[in-house]
Amino acid sequence: MFNKKFLFVILSIILMIAMLAGCGDKTVEPEYVIPEELSVSYGSTLGDIPLPTGFSWQDDLSTSVGDVGQNTFLVTYTPEDLGVYKVVNDIQVTITVTKANPAYTAPQNLTAVYGQTLADVNLPTGFSWVDSTLSVGNVGKNSFNATYTPANVEKYNIIGNVTLQVEVGKAPGVIDDSAVVKTFIYNGNNQSISGATGTGEITYENNSFKNAGRYNVSINAAENDNYFAATKEIEVIVNKATYGEITFIGSSYSYDGTKKSIAIATELNNEISVKYYIGEVETNEAINAGTYEVTA
Repeated sequence: MFNKKFLFVILSIILMIAMLAGCGDKTVEPEYVIPEELSVSYGSTLGDIPLPTGFSWQDDLSTSVGDVGQNTFLVTYTPEDLGVYKVVNDIQVTITVTKANPAYTAPQNLTAVYGQTLADVNLPTGFSWVDSTLSVGNVGKNSFNATYTPANVEKYNIIGNVTLQVEVGKAPGVIDDSAVVKTFIYNGNNQSISGATGTGEITYENNSFKNAGRYNVSINAAENDNYFAATKEIEVIVNKATYGEITFIGSSYSYDGTKKSIAIATELNNEISVKYYIGEVETNEAINAGTYEVTA
């Protein structure tokens, strides 16, 4: 027959074993879904990547995500009910690291002259015009698109359509006198040049000449929105007039006691005078019978 004291001890041990069995080691692994589609740009850290509830990075949050590509890191899953489920460590997750946008400083104080193209406007290293053949436009501030290409394109994106401003100044004025007639022949009238073209309204100075000789005439192109004023001085030559043929025909007369004379038949300019000589005497008249040689 069992001793009551012994029976009590046995029952106590059984009860303790039962309690320990109910509260034993938490060996049940929780169900979880490994985080996927984790993506971040180059230069980031683990702290820049949010994880689903219950997950945490095993490495310090300041740890770099590494180079561009797919990189593996370890996370820990901590279930909500730690009384039932255990903490799971060393879960591998994959991070896709993409190229980052580079930091850059847009160039300032870009200048050009009216009539130039963007190819004439130099840019700092890394920058290039989207279309360098474009005109810089009218005088003033004009905007154009450029591209920034970083030194390390394996880790950084190329940035397109960076808006840059170009300050366009006036161009020097230009005068074209290639169509201007610069040589004249004296005709007894005032003459002038014409036909010059330029970047502004054309005017002339000292543009009236008459007698044979050399004259300096100034051609002016006025300043306008895109060009400065310009002046060009040219030499104009007025040559002496010449006559190809002068008709001077002799005549025969019968003596009648009156003076007879002859004159050239060529029509001359009103400003031209003709002198006649018989011998050394200035005249073209004779009375007495005879033959006279008249020089005009």
